Amino acid sequence: MSPDHEVPTIGDLCRAEPRWVRISCNGPMCHHHSAIALVPFLIAWGPDETSNRLRRLPCSKCGWRDNQIRQPSMMGSHGPEPFPGET
Repeated sequence: MSPDHEVPTIGDLCRAEPRWVRISCNGPMCHHHSAIALVPFLIAWGPDETSNRLRRLPCSKCGWRDNQIRQPSMMGSHGPEPFPGET
């Protein structure tokens, strides 16, 4: 893998605001999605753990272990999208 396409670590994802991601299940007929805070994973796994580990978390709806990770969207001059449920 070339350096331009390296998988970010949990620490890399936590260095920038916001410190959460959207995770979407790639399971057949599922596509469940949710927001997850990154700090608990940073504490549990350490900053050098690859973000691929998040991709293998079991879906809370179907149990499938193939997820897609997406950064929250930017809201123009208002900064990053807030964690769902926060205002």
